[in-house]
Amino acid sequence: MEDYQLIKPSTLLAPYIKHYWFLKITNVSAVDQVRTVPTGHICLIFHRGKRIFSASQKLLQPRGFLSGHEKVYADLEYAGLIDMICVVFHPARAGAFFRIPMNAVNGLKVDVNDLEDEKLTDLQKSLEDASTNHH
Repeated sequence: MEDYQLIKPSTLLAPYIKHYWFLKITNVSAVDQVRTVPTGHICLIFHRGKRIFSASQKLLQPRGFLSGHEKVYADLEYAGLIDMICVVFHPARAGAFFRIPMNAVNGLKVDVNDLEDEKLTDLQKSLEDASTNHH
């Protein structure tokens, strides 16, 4: 089963955040591969289920990470329970939330733990513990 939700941000966050999306895929028994294309947005992504393997980069995506502007497609492989949350920022607005220049993350996936932000680490823990997307 696949469940996808798109949620608009609150009025307060709307100038910075374009939307949130939630993806849950259950019962993936075999490895599936999907090709993603660059969107032009900086995203903050959290995996609550199995992490996704980037065949392009030959590594597992971090549990939580800041994804900079992508320049090329990515081939991703996954199996098992996929449960993801993504915060999609408006162009040039993500910098309001992070202590590093956004051009420093172009083409990179920076682990939440490497951003050295205690509130962001707490957010990741809260999202992992949330029982529903609404929470």
